[in-house]
Amino acid sequence: MRNLVACLKRHCFSVIQNDSSIEIIMSRFVLLRGPKDLVIRRMQYNSVLSQFLHWKSFSSDYSSVHGERPSAEYAKLRKESLENEFGHVIDRSESPSMLYRFGPSLALYRAAIISFHVLKLTIWSFFVHDMKKRSIKFRETLIRLGPFYIKLGQALSTRPDILPTLYCQELAKLQDQIPPFPTNVAIRSIESQLGMPISKVFADISKEPVAAASLGQVYKAHLHSGELVAVKVQRPGMSYSLTLDALLFHMIGGQLKRFAKARKDLLVAVNEMVRHMFEEIDYILEGQNAERFASLYACYSCNKERNSKDNTKASGIKVPKIYWNLTRKAVLTMEWIDGIKLTDEKRLRDACLNRKQLIDEGLYCSLRQLLEVGFFHADPHPGNLVATEDGSLAYFDFGMMGDIPRHYRVGLIRVLVHFINHDSLGLANDFLSLGFLPEGVDIHAVSDALRASFGDGTRQSQDFQGILNLLFDVMYEFNFSLPPDYALVIRALGSLEGTAKVLDPDFKVVESAYPFIIGRLLVDPSPDMRKILRQLLIRNDGSIRWNRLERLIAAISQQASETDDDLSKDPENSSNRLGWKSFNMRSVVSATEDLFQFILSHKGSRVQVFLVRDLLKAVDTFLEDEVIAFCSEENFQAATSLESEGKTMLMRVVKGFRSLRHAVKLAPDVWTAMLLRMSLKPEFQRFAFTIISALAAHSCRKIPETLWRLVRDGYLHLSRPRRGPEERISFLVQEFSSSTSLFHLWNNLGSTSKDMSRIGNPIGQFTKSKRVNLKKQRDQQEKVMGYLDSVLSQSTSQVHAGDAPVTGGGLSQNAKFSYGYASSPGKRSSMEDFYETRIDGVDGEVVGLFGVFDGHGGARAAEYVKQNLFSNLIRHPKFISDTKSAISDAYSHTDSEFLKSENNQHRDAGSTASTAILVGNRLVVANVGDSRAVICRGGNAFAVSRDHKPDQTDERQRIEDAGGFVMWAGTWRVGGVLAVSRAFGDRLLKQYVVADPEIKEEKVDDTLEFLILASDGLWDVVSNEEAVSMIKPIGDPEEAAKKLMQEAYERGSADNITIVVVRFLSNQEGSSTDGSD
Repeated sequence: MRNLVACLKRHCFSVIQNDSSIEIIMSRFVLLRGPKDLVIRRMQYNSVLSQFLHWKSFSSDYSSVHGERPSAEYAKLRKESLENEFGHVIDRSESPSMLYRFGPSLALYRAAIISFHVLKLTIWSFFVHDMKKRSIKFRETLIRLGPFYIKLGQALSTRPDILPTLYCQELAKLQDQIPPFPTNVAIRSIESQLGMPISKVFADISKEPVAAASLGQVYKAHLHSGELVAVKVQRPGMSYSLTLDALLFHMIGGQLKRFAKARKDLLVAVNEMVRHMFEEIDYILEGQNAERFASLYACYSCNKERNSKDNTKASGIKVPKIYWNLTRKAVLTMEWIDGIKLTDEKRLRDACLNRKQLIDEGLYCSLRQLLEVGFFHADPHPGNLVATEDGSLAYFDFGMMGDIPRHYRVGLIRVLVHFINHDSLGLANDFLSLGFLPEGVDIHAVSDALRASFGDGTRQSQDFQGILNLLFDVMYEFNFSLPPDYALVIRALGSLEGTAKVLDPDFKVVESAYPFIIGRLLVDPSPDMRKILRQLLIRNDGSIRWNRLERLIAAISQQASETDDDLSKDPENSSNRLGWKSFNMRSVVSATEDLFQFILSHKGSRVQVFLVRDLLKAVDTFLEDEVIAFCSEENFQAATSLESEGKTMLMRVVKGFRSLRHAVKLAPDVWTAMLLRMSLKPEFQRFAFTIISALAAHSCRKIPETLWRLVRDGYLHLSRPRRGPEERISFLVQEFSSSTSLFHLWNNLGSTSKDMSRIGNPIGQFTKSKRVNLKKQRDQQEKVMGYLDSVLSQSTSQVHAGDAPVTGGGLSQNAKFSYGYASSPGKRSSMEDFYETRIDGVDGEVVGLFGVFDGHGGARAAEYVKQNLFSNLIRHPKFISDTKSAISDAYSHTDSEFLKSENNQHRDAGSTASTAILVGNRLVVANVGDSRAVICRGGNAFAVSRDHKPDQTDERQRIEDAGGFVMWAGTWRVGGVLAVSRAFGDRLLKQYVVADPEIKEEKVDDTLEFLILASDGLWDVVSNEEAVSMIKPIGDPEEAAKKLMQEAYERGSADNITIVVVRFLSNQEGSSTDGSD
């Protein structure tokens, strides 16, 4: 008891000195009962920690059986699962036996310390109601409570959905303000972890740490081989401290929540934070993160030759090498990288480092992390980055990492596009679709609040943190619920901007990221990226956002020019040699062609109408200016000084065409080829004639009308004062008569065009004496505008720009089969289905490869299988000679490669696959999972694949023989989790859920009519016979796929819907069947 009292006294003194040294006292308490008891307590502690790790493994991603649920439902269920799972641990921990594992004295004493500070806050809050003062007091209390609560405050500083804005801003000031622990304690920890004396490990080690933080500190050392290394040592007792504080927090968290006016999901945020903290103190995991980061992002650095003495201008991303033989869970040994802190202006200046280049390096790497790959460093503050002498950026501290799936990355791109353009309604819809907003919220009220946070539109600042602070109020007011992944993204972007501002005070991360975002939209041809691009340029009503189009074209032209200039001046060391701001012109042309095709399709008919109207507005202004300029120079100057909608439209169109012309000059061969392809399309020709006829008709009315208005208003009299009334009228008739010759030319052109005759002769008729019937001309113009109005009104209910499903099709080179596809998210907000329609030549044989891939637990697995399965198959040496064997090998190889590519944090991703291979007169169907292949032979439906379900006798037997089990959880599931018994991926269940395909071969003859491949989004609501009978009379496979997709949607399918239809053509059909435009 005397030892206990003495220990308490020493702890009280230590608290006064350091504010928090709980880990030292914990180690002393644990040692009170001797070495034997220490071993017992560590074993008991490990059982507690294992519960957290178990919770981490199964809670990091919530997934439904056939894929991720719509984002709002996903966020809600994930939150509930975290509450239930963590609460399950806490329920058991509240028993005396659980707390006894930490030592009753220790647990009670720590609880007393925390309760004392919470009680102080509670009493103080009765007398102080000022939010600013309360937020400061809250931050100071967290500092006194130690590392766990400091990390808690740092995590909550990016959660405006939980805390009020003032609290978030105050907690953002928190830093790791914990004094370093003694070096002799660190050395004992190293020796204990490595199992050998320090002298046998290192030739020398620094006497004092070179850096210290709340969870550990770093020493500089030399190996016996002479290599310079950094040794990161964890604070002793840190695992015990974090675990105990996490358990105790759930006892006092309610009072802290009331004091800070936090939302109800404070404890859920803490659960996520605890998971990340346990990852941070696992140095083996940190080493793995570092190597993964290096493999993903350090690979684009310049060639090794640039590191030579002859060239010190090398650049790239550096990551320290990990020495695994000297790394344990609490000790991390890595390469020492000499660098200059980004806050050290003098050394940066002396080293002649290009600050703009450093910012570009860091920004490009961070944007690739967040928007392209998904694996990102969540804390890139100046302490975790240094600049090397060769101009590279070195990253450190890989304990806090994030990994966001593709559908979240696409959502982030959409959010950033709307954020940059201050599109408040678009942002509100994004937040709703991502599950940030509660159900039933007034979306227009959210949009209004977001618009107010952006200001009146005159503020051009794109400062991320500044605008974010304004958005915090909106998030708190409307009870946003941010997924933990996005909270880390906010933290990463905020840290990135803060770091860059050290080098350039005027840096704005969102504005600087815009070229990269546009580049991603242009380079990535996936349907969701093309949809975002359309939404960026076309409003929901079909009208064109000319200001954004002008900005996009100007950016492409400007960046391409800058790249050319830089390369011409210095090809090796251009300021933009990273190439991330310059656009790949082939990708730009490809995106432009896709956009043209959308506009020219039936879905884009509404856009065509608005395009014609906008061009007419621009022509109105142009003609008026030209006529006024011809009549009077001074009136032209006066008229051009006035602002109007027409003039604004004219300037945008002119600037857009100038920028486009400049971009075409940079790659004329690519643009010319695309324009030639488009000009040969009948729909392009029809639309071009529509524009010409509308412009001609409008000119016939506009020029005389403008001249008459000039006479009426006296402009001609003012411009020619010497002429009398008769002369003015004679002049007007002369000018008007000369203009009718142009009208007559348009009239002749219009009379030869069948397409123009569809909307009536828009030009008007002229007498032999060229006297114009103005009334008839005006009537014809009204016909043109009436036609446009009718198209506009008719397309309102037919076209919804930006949210249409993806459809398409094609014909084989040998005209033996045609195919069509249709794919839609259906009633889900996320898309996890993928499809592949591919025609290849292998050994002189035309081969058709078709597949439908239905992902679950995210889209990663389905996307990977789509990209790699068929490539692996056609490379197989026995693809032609033994197709079935090649398919089995390709399925197995693709599955194993996917599992190797996935990290341990995403072990629930999987995908079904239903594929059909056409080789000669053979149709080989292979299936894994519950997507299905159905053929129509002789007018009858036949399933050529079997759905793999756990309750099937042979499947259940296989699973149980492998040591697994099948149980009922709403439906029969493998391990109570997965409702399919075969799939790609699914690492956790891989022993039981195999990717072995069942293969069936059919002969292609005159009785085989067509094939349907579809995900379960169709088969859940449509039978095989119904599907075949629905599309039997439809000759166009694309229309057939669309028909089935629409039918599944109308019948209430709750899943993604993807369908591929392949129609086999006889000799007669091959010559008569129309291909799909």
